[in-house]
Amino acid sequence: MKRITKTLFIFVALTALLLSLTACGNGIKADRAKADTSSFFDAIKAGNYELAATYLHPDRPVDLKTFFEGIESKLNVDFSDVKIVRYTGVSVSVYDSDVGGSCCELDADLSVSGMLFEAEIEFVKNDAGYGIYNFGIDKED
Repeated sequence: MKRITKTLFIFVALTALLLSLTACGNGIKADRAKADTSSFFDAIKAGNYELAATYLHPDRPVDLKTFFEGIESKLNVDFSDVKIVRYTGVSVSVYDSDVGGSCCELDADLSVSGMLFEAEIEFVKNDAGYGIYNFGIDKED
């Protein structure tokens, strides 16, 4: 009887290990999020808001043209001159119950028309899809 219990325990432990490794494989890689962020800003730089919108999560559509033109007029900047200066933080979560999937949050410093901004970009991958779920930008002091 002890042998069956021991074998059953090993089987359950191995199954749990395999399931946890599979779940980790479904997470968002920081390198992919950085590449997608660069492509997103390349599209914004070119004024191609339709292409930029393809990087948004399906649950979070936004009128990007209105968003960026609002910042441009308020702060007198031009996003055709946006550059990622550096990434200042990366946080990856394999599972977040708030979104029902994995998350990758990037913090970056941006240069727009010579002005520095802090950006926070959150990518989500869940049953609804993958893409930018939250995006915030603030002028650095």
